[in-house]
Amino acid sequence: MPRFANIIEYYKTTDIENDSLSSDTIKASIIPSMDSVNFKRKGGEFQKIKISCNEKEWEILSYPTWVIISQNSNNEIVLESTRNDTKKHRMGTIKVGCYGEIREIFILQN
Repeated sequence: MPRFANIIEYYKTTDIENDSLSSDTIKASIIPSMDSVNFKRKGGEFQKIKISCNEKEWEILSYPTWVIISQNSNNEIVLESTRNDTKKHRMGTIKVGCYGEIREIFILQN
């Protein structure tokens, strides 16, 4: 019969090994279906960008304030442009990330 102290020592070691997984050990890959989006000045346009990622946990990190943005259950970013009443083009980027991997999608509104 094994000694009780040996069993406890074994489980302590096992717990440490099992808990040692960190985000550094996960190699995430995140790929948007397009790297740029163009909207017309009038606003109210919708665009979808498919996000391919080898991990479930991808997220939208940042985006311009003139875009309404959401993430749907089909691994897509849904974008809606607001009306551009300025006389200038609007430019910005959307950043999406997964376990430290970050991709940028360029947005232009004429």
